[in-house]
Amino acid sequence: MPIALPMTLWNLTDRPIVDELVVRIERSYADISRLSTEIKRELLALPVTEVNIDGKRSPLMIAAATTATSLYKCFAGESRRLSYPRL
Repeated sequence: MPIALPMTLWNLTDRPIVDELVVRIERSYADISRLSTEIKRELLALPVTEVNIDGKRSPLMIAAATTATSLYKCFAGESRRLSYPRL
């Protein structure tokens, strides 16, 4: 029986974007058993990947903070809207 993992902010925001990058890397490089300089460069660019959040362009690391803030506001009863980053 599979184990149910708790939903975290990571699952809600960054995970689909990370998954997309990993699939792209997997398809682009013949050998991914070792992290080459090129693969590391692509992975390290992830936090500054431009995404759309609340109608604005923003780096992913800032968008994750925006999502965390909107999640807090939902739990605090201040808002009913959760902001998600989109590529």
